[in-house]
Amino acid sequence: MTAAQEQALTTANTVGQPTQLVVVETWQSTEALKARINQIQRLMNDVLQKDVDYGVIPNMPKGTKPCLLKPGSEQILAMFRIAVDPIVEDLSTEDCFRYRVTVRLTDSRTEAFLGAGLGEASTDETKYKWKRTYSAKEYEATSPDRRKSKWTQFKDDHGQWQDKEDLMIRQEPADLANTVLKMAKKRAQIDATLTVTGASSMFEQDTLSEDDVQREEQAPQGKRKGKTAQKPGEDVKCGSCDAINGHLPSCKYHPNAKKETKPAAAETKSAKPETVEGEVVVNKMVVQVKGTTDATTAPAVGADGKPKGGGAPYVKYDVISDATPLMYCFHRNMNDELKAKGLGNICLLRFSMGGKDKNRFVIEEILEIAGVKYQDGKPVGAPTKAEEPW
Repeated sequence: MTAAQEQALTTANTVGQPTQLVVVETWQSTEALKARINQIQRLMNDVLQKDVDYGVIPNMPKGTKPCLLKPGSEQILAMFRIAVDPIVEDLSTEDCFRYRVTVRLTDSRTEAFLGAGLGEASTDETKYKWKRTYSAKEYEATSPDRRKSKWTQFKDDHGQWQDKEDLMIRQEPADLANTVLKMAKKRAQIDATLTVTGASSMFEQDTLSEDDVQREEQAPQGKRKGKTAQKPGEDVKCGSCDAINGHLPSCKYHPNAKKETKPAAAETKSAKPETVEGEVVVNKMVVQVKGTTDATTAPAVGADGKPKGGGAPYVKYDVISDATPLMYCFHRNMNDELKAKGLGNICLLRFSMGGKDKNRFVIEEILEIAGVKYQDGKPVGAPTKAEEPW
């Protein structure tokens, strides 16, 4: 109450006029309205704290009013010495707790009724009715009418939208009875505060805190903005180059993609060898090794038509590349090195074309594995930060 209002109240008591009438009249006067708005603005600037007493909804257009939170409403009510009188109406059913609360606001000194606000909450609201479960056994053990699947979308490490299925089960309504009662009271109190004090010109209803559960579900899992945290032991596949837990140098998401010059990028991406006067030109190719399969060539056949000696051993490599899903290697030492260090890693290999149809990718030399350079089949150094493929 302003000094002018207190003075009016004192004068009213002196002359014997009804106290309640004078308070209401001064509360509704033009001067009192201006003073009240100024006081709320000063309180917001000097006392109220962002994300504690009020909050701003993310990604909203400029000029959108902040949301008044419960602590902020209590500060405003305390400043004007307004008392809160909640009236609870129980609308619960057998499987749902539902409450409607009417909050009456009165002047704490004169008990004059100033206005009221309404709020309602129930355990049938989505954020209270369902909870996510990470146990498939718990989901299967739950009655079919008390479980469901929820599909959501999230952005992966490369900014691509991916679908995700969440297993949801019904929460026990009794566990949330007090929660929804307090939520109904909070909604009613904020509604009453905005209505009675005229703070609606500066604040919205408390929709921000009401969506706390939903915002928690949609919040990024990783600490970096726009990134999702990779769980231990979980593989992440690139949506562009299909590499696992990394990127091919030709991929647009590779850290060094922007640093490469156009000729270098064209050379790296080109996997098909050129032909000069009928001969195959040996080329280089970047691949990621997914798996290996040991095999042998068909045994040689003698003049009598019978097999002569065993077939030569070799290894087939299942790879991710821009040109081929399969490569072959007939060198034992090279195969031992690729099996030991190449699986799951990005490798730079020198290859040629062989086989009956002259269209088989044959590994001739290891040039690099996981950023470690090779010479004569042996590693010659550790990867530098700039050379690491991820």
